[in-house]
Amino acid sequence: MKRMFTLMITLAFVLSAAGHASAWVKGNPAGKGNPQGKFSSAPPPFQVSYEDGTYRGIFADRGDIQVALQFTLVDNHVTAISFRQLFHSGIDYLTGKDYVTVQGIKEQHQALINYLIGKDIRSALQDLYDPGSIVTFEVDKFDSHEAFTGGTLRAGKVISAARDALNRGVYRY
Repeated sequence: MKRMFTLMITLAFVLSAAGHASAWVKGNPAGKGNPQGKFSSAPPPFQVSYEDGTYRGIFADRGDIQVALQFTLVDNHVTAISFRQLFHSGIDYLTGKDYVTVQGIKEQHQALINYLIGKDIRSALQDLYDPGSIVTFEVDKFDSHEAFTGGTLRAGKVISAARDALNRGVYRY
């Protein structure tokens, strides 16, 4: 009897979940809003408004702070942004001026964050997932074309540091 009851409860749960999931396949529980009928578990974007002020955030991995950012928001728009730290594999990209490769990677990362200036942080961060469309490089300026591709840019780390800053809240008003 106990097994039968457990089986019935499990079956009811599975059927309920399956019905709910199939409703989302059509766009939402009412079946409206997604004419392609593609699966979408994410609700419509939620627009948060951030306080005006200066924010600081980091991306750390294996005990090293690799990216540290500071930026200022006014009406959700970035008015100033800078790296406080840009570090990877034992190399400090902010102070490694003697190496052409290091300087080139630093310039590309700087161009990546400069892209955010004047833009709404709530939507502009998404653009950084495609760094190759934002940052260009001059092949003649550097020794190696391979060293300066979109893959070199660790945009995910920059995005993570910016989101960390937003999650922490205003550092200074």
